Amino acid sequence: MKPIPYSQLSIAGYNDVLTDTMVPTRVAPIYRWSPGGGKDPAFVLPPFETGHGGVTGTVVKSETDLADLPITLFADGDLDFTPAPDHALWLDADRTPHYDPSGAAEKALRAAAIGFCDQAKRSLARNRLKEAYDLSAQARAAFGGYLEGYVIAAAVHRLKSDPAKVALMRQLASRFDSESGFESRVSELVRMARPPKSPLANVAKQEPCYPSPNRVSSRKRELAVA
Repeated sequence: MKPIPYSQLSIAGYNDVLTDTMVPTRVAPIYRWSPGGGKDPAFVLPPFETGHGGVTGTVVKSETDLADLPITLFADGDLDFTPAPDHALWLDADRTPHYDPSGAAEKALRAAAIGFCDQAKRSLARNRLKEAYDLSAQARAAFGGYLEGYVIAAAVHRLKSDPAKVALMRQLASRFDSESGFESRVSELVRMARPPKSPLANVAKQEPCYPSPNRVSSRKRELAVA
């Protein structure tokens, strides 16, 4: 099949159904193809091949045929994006779609990942483990190559005594970082979330030690006899 020219395409949606912890993220677009000037459009689904000024993908002839697929379609008129090569469709944390040159999209998503990790570490320091984990999930969705998102998730799993999930995060992170660096960062965050107790903490909680009434009375009798 010949590539479909970008001039005949518009962005109709994206090839996924996302939960709140899966955004922001880059998504694969679904194109609406209107070779006849808008009448009876078809849809072009990923995976795509690009080149020669157009896109090659799986063509679906009607919107009805999309009903059972795990996709999300935008409402008509929601977007004013002109499809172009070397561009990326991505959603921010509010699910607002953006369409930018690939480098600009990556920069924005990396910045979002750093911000979510900063929030997650503050939550971890307050022992809000679910909140910290959810924020780390958003960081990983935004930029999967940022180590800290996996470190925070592993720290949460270690605090919950789940070594299998710690190992999974270690494996995922090993694609772009040494295991020693990963382990040291996880241990650091675990200490931050569960700081060592002061030696005086237990003393402060102890009940004051007073002599029993019986012992006081016995001492008084001894003094009286003497």
